[in-house]
Amino acid sequence: VVVYKARDTALGRLVALKVFASCVATARENFLREARAASVLQHPNIPAVFELAEHEENPYVVMEYVAGQTLDRTIRTGVSLTLLQKIDIMLQVAQALQYAHEKGIVYREITPSDIMLTQDGTVKVVHEHIGYLSNETNSRTGQMVGIITYMSPEQLNGHPVDASTNIFSWGVVLYQLLTGELPFQGADLTETVGKILREPPPRLP
Repeated sequence: VVVYKARDTALGRLVALKVFASCVATARENFLREARAASVLQHPNIPAVFELAEHEENPYVVMEYVAGQTLDRTIRTGVSLTLLQKIDIMLQVAQALQYAHEKGIVYREITPSDIMLTQDGTVKVVHEHIGYLSNETNSRTGQMVGIITYMSPEQLNGHPVDASTNIFSWGVVLYQLLTGELPFQGADLTETVGKILREPPPRLP
């Protein structure tokens, strides 16, 4: 998926244009399915979907443009956030996730890159992929999609997922926001996966 900042010439507003750029049929199906699922989500902490269309057989989605900075960039640039600001950010993310879950939609793992902070204090969950509808499994056998350090144990095992997988990711982000460290971080990929599957996170100071 390629994302462009564009202008709606009819209404004169900025929009985010997500264009599907792959020749894989199953990936195209997933893109269309996720776009249709996203279109039913109307919540102040989730970008709105305006249109799903095609151009030269390439499907694209026109979405609300969100101006701001990702939580990931905020953390990396060392911007100081108070404890109350951190709690407020994560409460808004939780409200967005709860709403999506009520609509039968579970996101893939939530990371700081999926959380956009706007100038007026509104938080938007801007995940590139919506994720799973009810009773879907993580991926095909042997295929791992996502960022391992934020994945739940059931995702890593390829088991069916529900709202709990987002609660897990949300907890990882909150831990990172409070401590500056990830709760599950090994020397390599294998060790990291092992920690997520078998070890409790380090206790908060």
